[in-house]
Order: sequence, then structure tokens, then C-alpha cells
Amino acid sequence: MSRIALGIIGLGAMGTEMLRVACEHADHDVRIAADPDPGARLRAASAHPGVTVVADAAELFDEGLDAIYIATPPRLHADLATRALDAGMAVFCEKPLAIDLADGERMVAAAQHGPATGLNFALSDRAAVLEVERAIRAGELGEVVSVEIRLAFPQWPREFQQDATWLAHGRGRIPARGLLALRLCHRQACRRAHARVVIGHATGRRRWQ
Repeated sequence: MSRIALGIIGLGAMGTEMLRVACEHADHDVRIAADPDPGARLRAASAHPGVTVVADAAELFDEGLDAIYIATPPRLHADLATRALDAGMAVFCEKPLAIDLADGERMVAAAQHGPATGLNFALSDRAAVLEVERAIRAGELGEVVSVEIRLAFPQWPREFQQDATWLAHGRGRIPARGLLALRLCHRQACRRAHARVVIGHATGRRRWQ
């Protein structure tokens, strides 16, 4: 079986971790990574000298890749993902899928005729989530009309997210963690349920509903 030729776009906290893990995985051939930040590129190139590191993500589309991983700010997801899918690449994208409904719908439409796609819901395999899903499937909870998820962090946004202004601010937008509640509702056909996420930090709480 041939190795998967992989490119990575975005070398922040998530992209850097994915780069490390993918480089250590026997089934992946990480050929190229992109980020506009010189510091991020320097760190990646120093840690992984066998990977080409560039500033412009457009260069990935000339590398004959099998798949790309997108870890950019969400406003960039749609253009990158649809271009990759149109080029026949598989796409693994960080959450949230998009911050605009039209962009999300455009990505879903492109995925209909593209190869494999995936969205990284990092908490979906945690014991608490799996137990809730099991109980819903077993009918132990009756009709679910409300889902509330509480997450506590020493600070929010966390230190590595301080530059992610789309996460820290953005009135009216659903935070990445809030998407877990919505996904849980959708996966278990609780589509009439009310979902709320409460994120706790040192100075108080913020709620999204």
C-alpha cells in the first residue's frame, strides 16, 4: 500500500501537532506545509527538515498530494477545502467547518463529488460523550429536549489561542467547543433539543445558546 502524500495548511497549535504526528506515522508522507507567519515556518522547518515549508498555501496544489489537513482560521476553510476537493484531494479540516452559512453549504456541496472528507471533533471520543450517546441510543433518557456541556479551563481562550481573535470574540458566533453540543444533538437525532455550552475560566463564564 502506498503512503498518503499529505500537505498541511496552518502551523498554529493544531497544525504543528498534526505535522508532528503525521511525520511519525508510517502511512503518511508529509511533503509540504504552509503558513504565512515566518516564525511558524521556522519552527516547522527546524523540527521537520524533510518537509518543504512555504508561506503560500497555493503551492500545495501543485504537489500532487492525496490529502490536505486545514488548520487555518475558519474564515479561510471554505476556499481552501473546495479548491482541494475540486482538485481530487481528500480533506481533513479543523472545526468549525465555517463561520458563515453560505461557506459551509459551499463546502458540503463540494464534498458531494470529492473524495474522503472529515472534520476534527477532538472531544467526540471522550468517555463522557460516548456514555451520553450510548444512553440516548438505549432510550434511557427519554426524549432529549436540552443538551448542556460545561467545560472548565484555567483561562479562556487558552494561552496558545490568544491570537485567535475569531475564537475569543465574534459576537453571535458559535465557539468551537459549542459545536460539540450541536453535533451531539444532530448525531442522535435530537434536532429539536436546545443546546448550550458553558465555558468557565478564571474571571467568569460565557454562554452560547
